[in-house]
Formats: sequence, structure tokens, C-alpha cells
Amino acid sequence: MKERNATGSTMGTYCIPMLQWETQFVGVKRSILVSSVISITDEEFNREVVQADKPVLAYFWATWCGPCRLVSPSINWVAENYSDRLKVVKLEVQPESESVAKCKVEGVPALRLFKNEEIIASHEGAITKNRLIEMLEHHL
Repeated sequence: MKERNATGSTMGTYCIPMLQWETQFVGVKRSILVSSVISITDEEFNREVVQADKPVLAYFWATWCGPCRLVSPSINWVAENYSDRLKVVKLEVQPESESVAKCKVEGVPALRLFKNEEIIASHEGAITKNRLIEMLEHHL
């Protein structure tokens, strides 16, 4: 559906279930941020985390977890801004119980920082972006 707004610019309305927004088509090119967080399974854990050639931040989360929704944007930011020296993976806790047990995850969200095949830092519960950056800078 296209219509003209008060300034005469073409408007488009997009509907997604439970969400609606408008955008102007004025020839402005917009970039879309694509997360470089890698979703992995128990079967991929050793290859993607333990045997990785650079440090790995493993993010354990759950779909039902409110604090996980708060932490996810910071995890995505870290994946984009630290990609030259850090790999970021995420594992959903319920289907990936083997990795959860191996990393002794007791609550979500949970973070485990791996370097040279061992956990060098961990955190459970919500964490601010600044605190996450401090944790990473201390160990990278």
C-alpha cells in the first residue's frame, strides 16, 4: 500500500503480525545489520568452541527467558565489533543439554569465554553491555 504523506513523499506501510511501521521511500539507501552470532548445537560444540583458533564467547539462552532478551542486543553488538578477535556462538539451553552440562550452566542467560580449550571467564544472569565489554577486554 503506497500513499503520499504531507510532504508529498511516497509512503509504504508494512504489516508483520503484531507489528506495523511506515517508512519513506526517498532514495536513501539503508543498511541492515546482520548478526554474526553463530547458532550451534551440541554436535558442533567441540569444533566451533573448544577447537576454535581464536577465543569464543558462548552465550546460553532460552526462548522463555526475559533477561536473555535484554542481553541479546549486547551479544550481537560484541559479535559485530569484536569479530576480528572473538567468535560468538549461542546455544539454546533446552535442546543442547550436553553443552549446558559440560559448561556447568545453572541459569540463563549465561556466558562462557573460552580460550585455548578452556573456560577463562563466566557470567550468569543479565549483564550490561559495558560490563560485558570490561569482561572481554580483561581477557582478550
